[in-house]
Amino acid sequence: MGGKIKAITFDLWDTIVHDDSDEPKRKAQGLRSKKEERRHLLWAALNAEAPIDPSAVTLAYDVADAAFNKTWHDQHVTWTIGERLLVALKGLKRELPAAAFAEVVRRHEDMEVEIRPDLIPGIVDSLALGLDYYTLDRILWGLDRGWSEQKIADTLRVTIAQIKHVQEMWRRSDHMRRLPPVPDLD
Repeated sequence: MGGKIKAITFDLWDTIVHDDSDEPKRKAQGLRSKKEERRHLLWAALNAEAPIDPSAVTLAYDVADAAFNKTWHDQHVTWTIGERLLVALKGLKRELPAAAFAEVVRRHEDMEVEIRPDLIPGIVDSLALGLDYYTLDRILWGLDRGWSEQKIADTLRVTIAQIKHVQEMWRRSDHMRRLPPVPDLD
């Protein structure tokens, strides 16, 4: 490891936002689930270039999702939407023109903000405790490193009560950070 650390990022998606809480909202509006819509977007773009079976696109997207989840879980690397789509396209042995690819990526990204998921229970209280996102991130980082509550409090100049509240919020959202069981294909 010869280089210096240039940045540290934190994925707060399932820490402050309850992923998939937008699914009932989508259903109420008569929309496809996000999973179905993602596959449809890729299929529609590919099919506009040359006919393709939707089931082939679904399979390729499922494989790309499985690869993403494995990399995210085991290596703590989050691929961009574009990277995930490239994995699916490679599996299909297909390409999209740059403009069409960019449009599929944009529509994937917009899906997450057009119908917003809910904040997890307790996050508003945590932010009301005077914790900005940076401090919340640093508390989680310290906890993840096994720091004592006192070391976190002293280092970040936060109270033990604030740290305990973050720990409770983390505990209550634990189920949202675990991957579902998958069959072992070996």
